[in-house]
Amino acid sequence: MHAGRIVTIEDLRATPGEEVLPKWELMREFIRQRDLIEVDPDARVSKGRNGTTAVYEPRDEFNGKFKVSIQGENVRVGPGFVNTDMPTIGGIYLDGLDAERKQQEVPGVELEGEPGEDGRSFIVVRLLLDPATGVPLSEEADWLTIEHVASLRETRREREPAEGFEALAILYWNEERTRVAKVNQVVFMDLKHSFAFGIAEGRGFHFFSAR
Repeated sequence: MHAGRIVTIEDLRATPGEEVLPKWELMREFIRQRDLIEVDPDARVSKGRNGTTAVYEPRDEFNGKFKVSIQGENVRVGPGFVNTDMPTIGGIYLDGLDAERKQQEVPGVELEGEPGEDGRSFIVVRLLLDPATGVPLSEEADWLTIEHVASLRETRREREPAEGFEALAILYWNEERTRVAKVNQVVFMDLKHSFAFGIAEGRGFHFFSAR
């Protein structure tokens, strides 16, 4: 019926009462000729009095900062800045450049341990400073880096005042607590960090906000 010619979108239009099977065969040929896939997460199908309609609405790609993605047991974090500095993972900047600005493999954080009691864990940016002066310890290795923590609250409570943390994404694990089922991005922009001195000596408060 359609051998030897290109099936067009007009060939797929049907009217109420028309046989569906021939149109379905044309649809299959339409897909085959264009090397399309038959199922797509961006496709939406609705049924009404006049038949079935399939609508393809590609979702907008997240193009913000610090995009968190999971690759097996490895977490990648897209480039972003805290004040004027980009965090590192293992000494490599998030965009894959090393300290000499030479391109290396884009770094990742290993998903070690388990989530917290609520089945969540966090990808955070960690900043290290001198709590007596409020000045970042930028001469230290990994003074501004990315970590995976089971509990943001416990991490902030247990770590030293010199360490500031901000969640970039929440990881939701499956019921078996064996893998991440969903990533909820929290930060979409570059960050600004500031430090407020506390009443007690050596104590203080870290503040992160969108920049």
